[in-house]
Amino acid sequence: MCRMLAYLGPSVALGRVILAPPHNLIEQARSPRELRYTRVNADGFGFAWFDARGRAALYRHTVPIWADANLEPLARTLHAGLWLAAVRAATGGLPICVSNTQPFARDGWAFLHNGFIRDFATGVRPILHCHLAPEIQAGIDGNTDSEYLFALFRDLERRMPEDTAPERLRRMVALLEDWCGDRACMLGLIVSDGRRIHALRHGLNEPGPSMYYCEHHPALGGRLVASEPLEDEGWWKPLPEGCVMTMNREGPLEFLPLQD
Repeated sequence: MCRMLAYLGPSVALGRVILAPPHNLIEQARSPRELRYTRVNADGFGFAWFDARGRAALYRHTVPIWADANLEPLARTLHAGLWLAAVRAATGGLPICVSNTQPFARDGWAFLHNGFIRDFATGVRPILHCHLAPEIQAGIDGNTDSEYLFALFRDLERRMPEDTAPERLRRMVALLEDWCGDRACMLGLIVSDGRRIHALRHGLNEPGPSMYYCEHHPALGGRLVASEPLEDEGWWKPLPEGCVMTMNREGPLEFLPLQD
């Protein structure tokens, strides 16, 4: 499992989002408050942003977030109006390597997943191998359930390009309900095309992972969604389980229930 966050708003330095708040990503890596299955997130970290041409860019490292000497100058000098970031606690048996470190980015999307699929390698991954188009499978570099979920999201875009991203996430959950059977599946998902953020909190045979949102952050001037609030303040609200939330830069937040 992981701790993750996403920011959408005025262009700000990376450090103001992931390092400056009291309960920042370093604190969430060392002392997470709502992580159910591990005590620290020390198996790597990463962040994503989009350049002026709308292309996703990544920085990922396998060391703990507090141990990377490059982070401070990057956090001080990199500016963007959208950030995705995560600290990782590797699922048992999965290698600690860059290809397994989030965020993932491909085909115009950046993606984060907090959670797990129980017995993924033996139970669900074989089904996905039969389901995913060859060109989608060819873009999978690692072996985590998270990257395969990202591949499924992109495969659904290929199959049903008329669907919106929230509708695609809802279709993903319906497929996983069928494929997982009685296996536990925790789904905290964040996906972005560089213009908006979509967040899903759900659980199958297990409560969904913690996730909160902030509609307007008084210090940053933007909107955020995160595994844990960055401050102990009233502007953070729990994301309802069983729905997809969409954040645009302006206007009301949108909520799509997973079931009609």
